[in-house]
Amino acid sequence: MAEAPDTLVERCRAAVLALPADAVFSHDTAVALGGWLIPTHGSRPSATYRALEPDTGTPVHVTVPSLAGRPRGRGLVGHRADLAPGDVIVKDGLLITSPWRTWCDLAAGSASDLDPPPQARPVVAALARGG
Repeated sequence: MAEAPDTLVERCRAAVLALPADAVFSHDTAVALGGWLIPTHGSRPSATYRALEPDTGTPVHVTVPSLAGRPRGRGLVGHRADLAPGDVIVKDGLLITSPWRTWCDLAAGSASDLDPPPQARPVVAALARGG
């Protein structure tokens, strides 16, 4: 019997088989797939940064067009939004939201428009570096 996928890329590749063709990995999943760095010692300028590989139990975030049914399934968090062509990039053969779109998605979930959530910080850094 084959083992269950245990890396995020493997879980996303498996999910693609059951998702609509226009599904895009988004939110925290896009941060991890994009390889955007996460501070490991706070948000000081001298912080050490590393790529994040989520735990195997971490759900995969997927966005589909607004009129489509929200993706459902074990280990999936479904979102609906109308994405512009510039909102989507390809990373390792998977469609993910761009740094800018990911930042917007994560910021929309923040309690305050002025204080983005911690998981959005690597996207801000990627935008500052030009992508």
